[in-house]
Amino acid sequence: MATRTLTLRGALFLSVVCAAVTPLSDAHATLLTFDDVVAPCGFSDTQALRNEYVGLGVSFSAPGNDGGARLDDCSVMAVNGYSPPNFLAFNAEAFYLNGGTPRTPETLTFAVPMDGVRFKAGSGFDSGFTVTAEAFDSAAMSLGSVSLVVGPTLATLSVPFVGIKTLIIDFDAPQGSLVIDDIDFPATPIPTCGAGPIAGCRTPAAAGKASLLIEDKTPDDKDRLIWRWSKGSVTAKADFGTPLTTTNYQLCIYNGVPSLMLDATIPAGGMCNVASPKPCWQETPTGFRFDDKDATPGGITALRLKEGLGAGNAYITLKGKGALLDDPMPGSPAFAASPITVQLSNGATCWEAVYSSPYIKNVTGVSGLFKDKAD
Repeated sequence: MATRTLTLRGALFLSVVCAAVTPLSDAHATLLTFDDVVAPCGFSDTQALRNEYVGLGVSFSAPGNDGGARLDDCSVMAVNGYSPPNFLAFNAEAFYLNGGTPRTPETLTFAVPMDGVRFKAGSGFDSGFTVTAEAFDSAAMSLGSVSLVVGPTLATLSVPFVGIKTLIIDFDAPQGSLVIDDIDFPATPIPTCGAGPIAGCRTPAAAGKASLLIEDKTPDDKDRLIWRWSKGSVTAKADFGTPLTTTNYQLCIYNGVPSLMLDATIPAGGMCNVASPKPCWQETPTGFRFDDKDATPGGITALRLKEGLGAGNAYITLKGKGALLDDPMPGSPAFAASPITVQLSNGATCWEAVYSSPYIKNVTGVSGLFKDKAD
């Protein structure tokens, strides 16, 4: 593929490899300032950043024990223009207690692909050198890179590509004295299961048209889950969001207590099937489909989402299998607490079906089985 390098305003360079480019809004929803902790003044009192911000949807990594660390501005990095008191700092001539070196390259890995990322960068001791950020998609293909010649006042570097799964930041100064702050990216919340079912979910347009099957076998790799939401209420394709890039799905199954009995996440984007990798999600003319033979991370192997612009035309099919599935044990007292409620949510819209006793089947044992049709 051809690579184009464009000079923008003299000091900023953009290299694009057949990638879509998105304009960044003035207000992304997640701003990482590193100010959530009391940071030390020196590298010898800390270690490289790793998984401290997975709750915000991003993790950090570097070879070995290398990488940047959170420091307080008492570290005298000789920069300005950051949000005090902390920043992410590098210095290739320093060392951590664990033997690592605070140097680039630094890799940011996002929980789901991002449409545009930006951050501030500067250097008080290596002015005139260049910091470069290269973006990669979920298939580890380069989307392109941007570069900025740094000075003591932190300047913003925008990475305007669509579908950024990883971002590798590098600095070409020998001393490697670099400060990064205010990493700004879209919020992509992963829906979670609460203590009980949420209100307002879409239901089937007709009774008895949504089925649920849960098999609990020995060994656990024979466990199976099938949920069919058929004859569904009106649902447009747009209601399914953008699962190829940013829309995550969460399955939640509750009993009548209510108590959460089974949950599983179906992440947006990504590559599935380790033996023969391919995108987990595909778009269809009327919706989306998810396939993962490895059933990671929560045991789901397939999800079909089909729009229906008239009542009774939409449907959803979800399948799970294997030891990664939660084990709710059909026939147990938990299943006796009617009704059983199944909800699938993408954070903006949810779909549900409710199953009240007496059930078609609810037996325990080495081949436990729950089977029913919705109210």
